[in-house]
Amino acid sequence: MKTPIRFSQSWWLTLLTLLLVSLFLSLFVWQLNRGFEKQHLLEDLARTKSTAYLTNEDLSTASEKLDHLAFKNAELHGLFDNEHIFLIDNQRHANQPGYHVMIPFKYANHASILVNRGFIPKNSPNEAPMLAPISKNVTIRGFLKRPTHNWFIFKNLVEKPNVWPKIALEPDIEAFAEQLGYPLFPFVL
Repeated sequence: MKTPIRFSQSWWLTLLTLLLVSLFLSLFVWQLNRGFEKQHLLEDLARTKSTAYLTNEDLSTASEKLDHLAFKNAELHGLFDNEHIFLIDNQRHANQPGYHVMIPFKYANHASILVNRGFIPKNSPNEAPMLAPISKNVTIRGFLKRPTHNWFIFKNLVEKPNVWPKIALEPDIEAFAEQLGYPLFPFVL
């Protein structure tokens, strides 16, 4: 006669089960919080679509706490800094690889903001695209967005001293300002 199989209680299996349950619960809560954050962002974006545009003076006199400016519309007058262009690499549009073009825009009393001028396709892997400069005073409109940081990117800028355009993997206001030698407003237009 066969002896019945007996399961012995093991404290390490119980501990492992508790750890896994707590891990999955924390992931569940994290996903819920992300969903709530995205919902708030969509609500903020919907609210700001009908509001007036912020001006040069509004951004120049903005206080230290700037979170209320996210997704606000802005209309700025000034000049593009055509000598200093940042290309955000590893971007895709219509299934084609390319760059997002970021150019500093000087708008009031030496104040500057980074402007996303859009997507440009990558012609060859080792050749930076040629961009036509905008050399006169212009008025631009857009909405303000604070760049987010990807924690998996450890080295953002491709280091080539005195070579422009600079290639980066994501917009980094502090690193870009250091490369430029002047401060940037902490949002992208």
